[in-house]
Parts: sequence; structure tokens; C-alpha cells
Amino acid sequence: MSQLQKLQDELWRYAWKKSPKVDTSLVVIEKDICTSIIDGSKIMSIVNRQYRTSKKIDLRSAPRNYRTRPDPFEKSWDEIRLRLEIMPVTNAKEIVVWLMEKYPDQYKKGQIRTLQRRIAAWRKDQESQEEKLREIMVAGSEC
Repeated sequence: MSQLQKLQDELWRYAWKKSPKVDTSLVVIEKDICTSIIDGSKIMSIVNRQYRTSKKIDLRSAPRNYRTRPDPFEKSWDEIRLRLEIMPVTNAKEIVVWLMEKYPDQYKKGQIRTLQRRIAAWRKDQESQEEKLREIMVAGSEC
């Protein structure tokens, strides 16, 4: 093992220690390396070089259960939900255009994606409620 590799190993051991105190064994190891290289009599055994390698956590991929901004559709969500119940094939773009006509200063076209997410979550919730009702009806008819 070369002197550089041995010094790198010691550097890694020192870098990941929690206490700020310097380890005196580093000096001894450095002397051993120097003498082994000069003498040539000592043969260093090759050890598995393990460095601390941890993957960085991408916080964007972690599920988030909090809002970073206030919901722009919270005030008119009851109207939007009623419109979706009456006309289920209505999409977010049509609803945003309708809201822009009804409340001209409150909504913008750039909020379509936000409304799409909100409508998708609502539809998913509606499907789960419908499944629960079907299970209750099937269980009631069997009795």
C-alpha cells in the first residue's frame, strides 16, 4: 500500500471523528509509513479501504404533507366542487376560465396546475368513498 493511500485512510478516520481532539496515533502511523518505505523491510497488508459514502437525500422525492403556500382556491372550493359534481367531465382549464370571469382579479391562468392537483385529489377521494359505499351495500344485501 502506498504512503498516499495510508495517509488518505488516516485523514478519513480523523475527518469523521466527532471529537475535535487530535489523535496521537496518527503521528505514530506516519512514522511507521516513513520507516517502512525507507527500510523496505515491512510489508503493509492491503486492507479494504472503506470511506464514508452516503447517498444524498433528494428532498424533492420525499412525500410532503404540508403546504408551502396558501391554497388560492380555498374560498371558492365549495363552488368548484359543486360544479364538478354537476358536470363531472369539466376539466381544470374550464374551471379556471369560469373563475376568472366570475372573480376577475382573484385568479390567473397560471394556477391551472394547482387546480388540477386539487381536482385529482378530490376525485381520488370520491372514488374511495364510492368503493366504501358499494361495500356497505353489498354487505347489507347479503344480510
